[in-house]
Formats: sequence, C-alpha cells, structure tokens
Amino acid sequence: MSSSSLSDKSASRIHSDRVGTSSAQPSSNSTSSDEESLSDIPLRSGYEWVDSIVREYFSKYKWSSSIRRFAEAYAILDEDSLDEAVSLDRVGRVDNACHGREGYSDEFFYMYAVLFTNLHVRLPFDEFTIGVLRILNVAPSQLHPNAWAALQAFRFLCQILGLKPSPAVFLHHYSTRPKEPVRWLSLFGQPRIGLLAPYSSSFKNYKNTFFRVVVNPVGRSYFFDGDTPKFPFYWTRNPLHYDEWPRTMMSAEDCEVLNLLDSLPRRLPTKRIVAILSSPRPRRDMLGMCEFFIHTLCVNLSYFVFVCTSFDGVA
Repeated sequence: MSSSSLSDKSASRIHSDRVGTSSAQPSSNSTSSDEESLSDIPLRSGYEWVDSIVREYFSKYKWSSSIRRFAEAYAILDEDSLDEAVSLDRVGRVDNACHGREGYSDEFFYMYAVLFTNLHVRLPFDEFTIGVLRILNVAPSQLHPNAWAALQAFRFLCQILGLKPSPAVFLHHYSTRPKEPVRWLSLFGQPRIGLLAPYSSSFKNYKNTFFRVVVNPVGRSYFFDGDTPKFPFYWTRNPLHYDEWPRTMMSAEDCEVLNLLDSLPRRLPTKRIVAILSSPRPRRDMLGMCEFFIHTLCVNLSYFVFVCTSFDGVA
C-alpha cells in the first residue's frame, strides 16, 4: 500500500465522503473563542520530559467544522485504500501534539496538516514509511516536517527508478541528534554522501495545525499487527540516536539499491521532487527536473530520459 501516488487521481473522491469525522469526545472541553490567550490554557502535567517549545502550541483544529472543512479540501487517503479507513477529529482545548491517548476512547495518532497540504503524505502509510517511524521510534507528529519531506522525496525517487525504498538505505544518508528535553526529531544529512538537500531551512506555521487521525475498525489492519501498533502512535522519550548507518547493517538487496543511488549526484532538490508528487503532469515535470540535473549537475541525459519514459500510467 502506498501512502502517496504519482498523480493525485483520487483527489476528487478522497474528501469527507471517504474520510469521516469522528464522534469521539475530546479529553477536555473545547473553547468557542479563537481569541483565547495561551496563558489561559493549562499545561497538562506528566509531559515535562517534552520541551516547552512543543507544549506551548495548541491546535487551531478544536472545532468539528474546522476539521470537516479540512477533510473536504484536501486528499487524505491513498486511492487504493478502503473508504473510511480513518476519520479526522478535532483536538481538545488542552491537547498538545506530544500527548498520549489520555481520555479518548478511540485509537488515534496526531498529524500536522502541512504533511497533507505541502508534502503529499497519504494514509495509510506504506511499509517503508512505517519502517522508518518504527526504527526511529517516533510518532508521526514527532518527526520534523523537513524529515517527512526527505522521506517523501526518497520514496518518490526510488519509485521513478524502479527501486524498492528501504528504511536502512534512507537512513544511511542521515544521522539523528535527539535532544533533551524531547522535541521534534530532525534528520541531518551525512557529509559527502547526503543524497537530498533540505526541503526548507525553516518550516514555519505548522506547530498549531495538528489534529487526530482516528483508526476506524475497517482500517485497523493498516495500522496494527493484531493488537500491536505498527509504529509509535504517541511521542516517545527515547527516539533513536545514531551517527551512521553503515553498509554492514544492510541486506544484500539494500546494498544493491544503495549502489544504484550512489550513481546519482548529491543534494538533489527535495522541494522540487516533492512538488512533482502533486503535479497533474508528473512526466513533464520529471523531464523538466532531468533538464535541471543535466545542466546543473551533469547527469547522464539518456539515463534519466529512460527513467521518465519508462513510467506507466502518468501524463
């Protein structure tokens, strides 16, 4: 199951008719005023291990009407997934993205709106994305949007090259430096071998845009192995710290994929690659990016033309 498709063919039917809004009640009463001062909102105890820079942000999606408008405006589900696999729901007045399940009765995780609006993330996550979250030991909202952008660009790059994306190969190009107290986990490109340039030097205006993604019974198999979540739903105290992911920790298949990716230039334009994910004309845009590679990075023309023209089912 892929968490995004090459062209967003399903956008017209992946809105509120496929993604419902949950009827679960928030853990605290929501307020009816947009003007409520942050100083009036109490911080929930028990999360002192999370940096205050995370805990001071409360979501603007505190009302059913706001989350309904979002579900109507943006694609949430992958075109091949079951309708109503998930529901989007508002958050409580005192909820932070770093909070656990608290008093909610349903199974859910938090996500930021920017992942859907800017980075073309779709649900349910594919095996590669689940693997990265599980290895890094982070919840979806705990991974910094720049890291999500790198993940999306890597997946798409492997897709157009006909390669199976591997968490180990992806993480080979990065390192992590978790902080205490805990905050969003960033990925740092490895010097000399980093494949992708950062998406943005500073991701802004996302910290108050989180909502709850509720796992419905029909979609449970996408997110659970039996009773065990396939990835952390809630923030963890101990995200993975690693300085390098060497070849000795990879399978033979992973090493073959890495050898092919090593033939590409370094610091490929993540932002441009991610933009193609939502393009109605991905082949045209891929050829345009090939031209960029050729003239700027001196990549072999015939190889990338072959890749682009080998695409099936895209304009």
